[in-house]
Amino acid sequence: MFKTSFNRILERKATKADLPYVASLSFEDLEKPKEVIVGKPIQCQKCGGVLTDPSSVKKDPKLGTHFKCAFCGAINVVDPKDLPTHLIDDVDFIIEEAMEIKTTKPELTGDNIVAVIDVSGSMAGGKIEAVKRSLTETIKDLKVNAPQSRFGLIAFESSVYLINFKGVSALTVSGDDLYSQEKVAERFSHAKYDFEPVEKTANKWIETVSKLRDMDMTALGPGLLGGYTLLKMRGGGRLLLLTDGLANTGFGTLESAGATGKNFYKEAAGSCNLGNIIVDVVGVREQSAESQLALKTLGNLALETGGDIYYVTMEEIEKTFADIRGKGYIARNVEVKMFTPPVLKLVDATGTASETLKPEEPIRLGGVTADREVYFEMESAKEIKEDEVPIQAQIQYIDAEGKKHLRVVSKKVKKAKNEEEYAKTYEPEISGAMKVQQAGRAAYQGEEEKAKEIIAGYQQQMAGAPMAPPKAASVSKALTGELKELMSRKRSSEDEAAVGSAKQMRKTKKELFE
Repeated sequence: MFKTSFNRILERKATKADLPYVASLSFEDLEKPKEVIVGKPIQCQKCGGVLTDPSSVKKDPKLGTHFKCAFCGAINVVDPKDLPTHLIDDVDFIIEEAMEIKTTKPELTGDNIVAVIDVSGSMAGGKIEAVKRSLTETIKDLKVNAPQSRFGLIAFESSVYLINFKGVSALTVSGDDLYSQEKVAERFSHAKYDFEPVEKTANKWIETVSKLRDMDMTALGPGLLGGYTLLKMRGGGRLLLLTDGLANTGFGTLESAGATGKNFYKEAAGSCNLGNIIVDVVGVREQSAESQLALKTLGNLALETGGDIYYVTMEEIEKTFADIRGKGYIARNVEVKMFTPPVLKLVDATGTASETLKPEEPIRLGGVTADREVYFEMESAKEIKEDEVPIQAQIQYIDAEGKKHLRVVSKKVKKAKNEEEYAKTYEPEISGAMKVQQAGRAAYQGEEEKAKEIIAGYQQQMAGAPMAPPKAASVSKALTGELKELMSRKRSSEDEAAVGSAKQMRKTKKELFE
């Protein structure tokens, strides 16, 4: 679950020519800790690092029982009865039982799903029919496999409609109201809406979906805000956003070159993340011509919340909905923090939507599936005098039952006797995977040349190392394939390139090298 590219660490200060220090976190074993403790851990009052090694605890006549934090050096006084009895390098603290919303509002158990669907005029014909078939299959699947889930439907064109399972518009937002976020949020928050379990409403929903029809323009922003408001009031859930056109009505319009519309979606992505809402974005393109959907902007909704971005033809809509239905989230509201001592500085994190790394703040991943991986790059700030360096990863999350966990995984990395030992024990697949994610991030931001330099630069680092690490040749070969993919993407449309780069931002070590 928690691995490092460096099984030994150089005594001297590392240089840019050295193979980088990279740590990886994968989530496939999130539910398989070595030890489970119900209760809160002992944490450093200054930085939040968790005490996992009882041998670091000392007794002093004046201070009493205390420990010096391995990461920030702060002295923490502790109650002896709370101390761990043995070294624990992988422990799962259940810090809260099922969340309050699960116990005080039992009718909200199960997942909440809101489909926010474009029914503008350009969706006429085969597109709207494919969407109707896909929604019908989604409802049937929920009825069989997740009968307690609630399903909601919002259709948007030049107006926004909140539709219930009886086929009645419980709310219509149009005219000037579409240009006010406050009015849209207020109207959706006060809407009387039946969010009944699918096992009771499936047949009615199927009948309702069959009557969807195309209409006028594209009020995407108000439709998205409506879906967010519905889910936020119900403790979160999943939001499926489908569109085939550029937002051009109400707030969040993307037709003009201004930043106002883009800022709305950036803020909405952060709000969805904090509100326990996972967003999948489906852009539908024309078969004969490339549509302009601003998926680089809309894609942030998915990247920040743990969802996915799709750019598909009419014929691919049904398969895409099936893929979305098949995704199993093992954790939600996931927050990750990495702890290192001052001699090892965090400089980057990938596989996340965060553009900047702030050590004092957690990285919020939204929902995670078992195949998700994130990476952290570190640099040694000075010569390392200690015989070993501690590193700790903390993952806070909510499980499927609503319990809040803090998973703590710690390891100590010993100093290398020399550069040869460092290279011989190095695992280039871990840092190679991070370089691919870094390149994907650069390409998503429109910096294709920088993306190319990141991958090619790492290949040169491996080739120039005093002693080639194991698997260097196979890693370099895989990276050459990624370079080719980057170059081919230059000929793609902006939307297609954005989706390809977004996928590269989340590529895993297993995808690349196994």
